[in-house]
Amino acid sequence: MTARKHNYASFILDAAASFETVAGVFGPDWVFRGQEKARWDISTSMERDSARLGRAHFADFEAFSLEQIKAARCEGTIPQDSDNFSWLALLQHHGCKTRLVDFTESIYVALYFAYREAPTADDLNADSAGAIWAINKPALEARVAEIVKWTDGKLEFGAESRSLLNLSIQKSLLRQHDKPDELGIVSGEPGTPNNRMMVQRGLFLAPLNLEYDFKQNLTAGLNLTGTYEPVRRLNSLDDLRAALLEELVVKIRLAKTMRTELLSFLANRGITEESLFPGLDGYARSLNYRSLEKEGES
Repeated sequence: MTARKHNYASFILDAAASFETVAGVFGPDWVFRGQEKARWDISTSMERDSARLGRAHFADFEAFSLEQIKAARCEGTIPQDSDNFSWLALLQHHGCKTRLVDFTESIYVALYFAYREAPTADDLNADSAGAIWAINKPALEARVAEIVKWTDGKLEFGAESRSLLNLSIQKSLLRQHDKPDELGIVSGEPGTPNNRMMVQRGLFLAPLNLEYDFKQNLTAGLNLTGTYEPVRRLNSLDDLRAALLEELVVKIRLAKTMRTELLSFLANRGITEESLFPGLDGYARSLNYRSLEKEGES
């Protein structure tokens, strides 16, 4: 693959009625993440707390978290001791900071999370609008296949991504990450997925090398340039269709003015806080939004 001139392409969705058309442009090869601010890069929860944790201590924090959760008396199904990916997923599910980043196979679910939080009074500029990140999954898997060749076939067949991440976590614990060719992003589900992940059609993306951030791992894994050159602007649906034949990362920017209309559109498809967070958890979460809606009506 030749080096590319930018990190991603950008498309602005400014008409709610166009969303289904945009959704149909992306095939099953893409995974999505909705974020409430378009200006945000994709980052792990550890990176977002880097001022407190410090990148030099990410591996220590991960090791400590894994040690503590394995020693705790967990209820329900627990992963095998060696399946650190599934242990990290369990930690992530309950609010611990990890290297995992939540994605979904559904662009509709991603849209919900992009619009989930109402804009604040400070959100006055265009960059405060939400966004959906789309990443080409086969391109990530090709990078995994490339790295697997260097592991002497020691990874579990059919579960290379999960096995490679487990190997990477082990290397991180032993401070053995010292090669730039170990950068990349793996995608996959833990060995013990939960109901929330299944409902949200969720999966995780995770950087292989904690010494570099998510974006640097993604850039290396997809052979992007990593420079801060202007993104490729897509000005029409035809531009978007053509771009998906060669682009590997696309950001769909969402206008704030479409929020109410698109949340109603999603609710008609059964995508709500209650449906995405099954049980009492989702019902309790939904009360926050119902209360705010009633305040807005008064």
